[in-house]
Amino acid sequence: EEVVRIRQFFRLPSDYLLFVGTLDPSKNLPLLLSAWADIVPRYPKMRLVIAGGVSAQARWQMPALPPGVVLLNRVEERDLPALYSGALAFVFPALHQGRALQVLEAMACGVPVIAARSGALPEVVGDDGILVDPHSHSALQSAIEGLITDAAQQADYCCRGLERARQYPWGEA
Repeated sequence: EEVVRIRQFFRLPSDYLLFVGTLDPSKNLPLLLSAWADIVPRYPKMRLVIAGGVSAQARWQMPALPPGVVLLNRVEERDLPALYSGALAFVFPALHQGRALQVLEAMACGVPVIAARSGALPEVVGDDGILVDPHSHSALQSAIEGLITDAAQQADYCCRGLERARQYPWGEA
């Protein structure tokens, strides 16, 4: 019910990818937007949802958004679990990430994770998500399209991520 409520509130389709975080350059959003621009023509009903604090300066510095991007400002903390749970996948291509709370939150909500092989992300994700080179457009695009088209892979990473999140010491995320 909460997922349906969130989808209706934000006017989201049933299929969307999710990024949660600030629009800081270290989050590598230009790479995600570039990969998305190549993906969206093949999946025109799918959306890329970017949720996080968007300052006026950050909006000004962002490249033009490709079609199919939904930019949300801050999302209430109580709404995040439903936003995560409704996503087809959580994508986090950060260049430098000391903490990986968003990745663990996504895994705990049963959402497959695609993350950059950088900072603390490989340690947190392990083999229970997809790790990609944070400088490779093709690797990110391939990982996203692999999850979009392969329901068995989605289910596998969903289960593995849930188990990983259960075992992770949350205070260290």
